[in-house]
Amino acid sequence: MHTGRVSWRVELHDPTPKVIAQVTSAPILIDRIYQQRGGNITSAYRDANDGLNGGMRVVLDNMADDLKSQAVRKYMREVFDRHVAPHRWEEKVEIVRQFLRIYGQQLRIDLDLDNPGRYANDFNTLIGAYLELVKRTSNMWRGL
Repeated sequence: MHTGRVSWRVELHDPTPKVIAQVTSAPILIDRIYQQRGGNITSAYRDANDGLNGGMRVVLDNMADDLKSQAVRKYMREVFDRHVAPHRWEEKVEIVRQFLRIYGQQLRIDLDLDNPGRYANDFNTLIGAYLELVKRTSNMWRGL
C-alpha cells in the first residue's frame, strides 16, 4: 500500500561515476534552488513529503528548470567562446551592441545599454539577462 510519502533514499546497484555524481549533486542543487526562494533542503523535503507548495511535482519541476537553465547557459557560453575571437575587442563590442539593440529594452533594467564595451569581455551578464527574459516569456505563454 502506498502511503503517499516520498522516499529520498536512493539505492545504487553497480553505480557508474556519472550516476554517483548525479545522485550526490541533487541535494546541493535542491538546496541552492530553495535558498534562492528563502528556504533550504529541509523545506524542500517538507514540501515533497507533505505535499506542500505543490509537493514533489514542484520540487522536480524546479530541479528540471534549473538544470535546463544551466545547460543553456553553458551552451551559450561555448558558442560565444567558439565564435568570438578573444583578442578582437572591436568585434566583441559590435556583437554586444547588436545584441543590446535587439534585446536591450526587454532585458533587466540594470544593464547599461549605452555602454556595450562593459560586457564585451564577460558575456555571462548578458547570458544571464537573456535567460531571465526567455524564462519570463515562457512563463507568460504558459499562463495563457
